Amino acid sequence: MTSRVSVMLTRYKTLLKWSAVDLVRKKGLPWISLGKLLQYFIVRLWGDPRGFAHLLAAHRYYPGEHATRMLLQRRQAISSNVHSLVQETAVDEARRAARRTLS
Repeated sequence: MTSRVSVMLTRYKTLLKWSAVDLVRKKGLPWISLGKLLQYFIVRLWGDPRGFAHLLAAHRYYPGEHATRMLLQRRQAISSNVHSLVQETAVDEARRAARRTLS
């Protein structure tokens, strides 16, 4: 009897965890994406190219129609400013990895 209760509690915990994750994905991520879009608009007022990181994050959290359209409209500007979005150490590591791969 005790093992059945233990199994049922384990299943209930797993189901509860899945339900919580699903709730965050469906209800929370669109709001987080909206917050990132607002951050992008605020940073864009100062003309800082690092604001594109917020636009990319908004699309990653919830690829809605508005975020996707904005991303596609600004893809040229994003690709020309990608160096400001990635930390220098990551860029150096990527260059070294590319050299090792190509040699």
